[in-house]
Amino acid sequence: MKTLFGTGAAGAVSNPVAVADTIAKQAGLPWIELKLFTGQSLAPYAAFSVDATDIDALKSQQGMIPGVNKSGDIMIDYNNSDLGEMTVYVKPGSKIHAQARGLVGTVERGDHDFSLENSLDDDVQQELGKAIHDTINDFDGDGSTWLEQEIEKEQERYISEFEELPDWQKDEREDVDGIDEDSYPAEAQKGATDNANRFINQGVKHFGAEIGEPIKNVVGRGYMKSYALGAGGGDESTMIDSMADLRDVYGDDEIDHPDEDDVYRWMEGEADDPYDTYNDGRADWKDDYEQDMDQVQGTGEYEQPEGTGLDTSWDDGMGNVLSLAQVLAHAGRFPDQHPKELEHLMIPTERDPARVQAADTSEPLLIAYDGMKPIKILDGQHRLQKALNTGLEGVPINRVDINSDPKLKQMFDPEPEPDENI
Repeated sequence: MKTLFGTGAAGAVSNPVAVADTIAKQAGLPWIELKLFTGQSLAPYAAFSVDATDIDALKSQQGMIPGVNKSGDIMIDYNNSDLGEMTVYVKPGSKIHAQARGLVGTVERGDHDFSLENSLDDDVQQELGKAIHDTINDFDGDGSTWLEQEIEKEQERYISEFEELPDWQKDEREDVDGIDEDSYPAEAQKGATDNANRFINQGVKHFGAEIGEPIKNVVGRGYMKSYALGAGGGDESTMIDSMADLRDVYGDDEIDHPDEDDVYRWMEGEADDPYDTYNDGRADWKDDYEQDMDQVQGTGEYEQPEGTGLDTSWDDGMGNVLSLAQVLAHAGRFPDQHPKELEHLMIPTERDPARVQAADTSEPLLIAYDGMKPIKILDGQHRLQKALNTGLEGVPINRVDINSDPKLKQMFDPEPEPDENI
């Protein structure tokens, strides 16, 4: 299923509608189809009685499987819902159904009755809203897929509306706002993501729902893409605003502006979230990421370009560069270490099996130490991987104590002092 990013949430493979329909048929009453505005209260504007045939059609229709809440009282027709209006079915026998039945027949199909906004009791409206948002945020449901598609559709609609503007209005947008055909996709992407973010946060503020990680990552990826589009179109304002929103989504002020490679990954969908860490459902996924980054990058302020040998160098992004030769000048042999004792220092990534197999494990690993504590592997990731794969009992080490030179301290210190220029 197409999403903004190839790593978006996959649709559910089971069909919970059949279970809910079976329960409903036992109640002996028809389902109620509610049409809702996605404003603060998810207020109804129309209601219709539907029979088992309509529910059977939902089970067999193409597209996303309707989302059913935990109790089975409501189901969301994702294929006929968007960020403006939603179609929800209410199961017979529920408290919501008892009140929704009184709304049936008030309008013809296709019409709106704005007087229905306050037609449900507050507790029923609260229960309905929470059930909807909890269903969307369900980790195992199609809510994240639906939301990602809605962001994409909204962005495409905004771009289409901009392209249809007369030339004089486009010129005015460029003169006043600095927005042209190159930069507008970024603004459109951000606007679409803003709409989705407002809708999701509505569930938190008004219904006490909790945002699931897949949904959070959908919104995060939306802002990641608007940042990347802004970078490509020279829209610095959208870049700045997108980064601020991205930090807000994850509650993390430490998320930094990506480098050029990150921007390409954000655009191509090769990063699931700004941490570049796939969210596999573990509650501690972010803690794992932060631990990995402490081990791999320390402060996160330097980068080590790809490549090994004499072309290896390190750049802290502030004009300070250390070559491999400069680092080796401070290196000395150290007692062999068991590979398992160093495994926690490895960069968490997939490695080319051919390069691993070809690695020479007799060559020492170059490891930065803080005194006697190993803090990161500077050279030899593939050699260590081969040692782990083949069960070697020891690997040779060249040790570099970062305390032996201020430049090494500045480049590699995992816990810099507050007054250090890193």
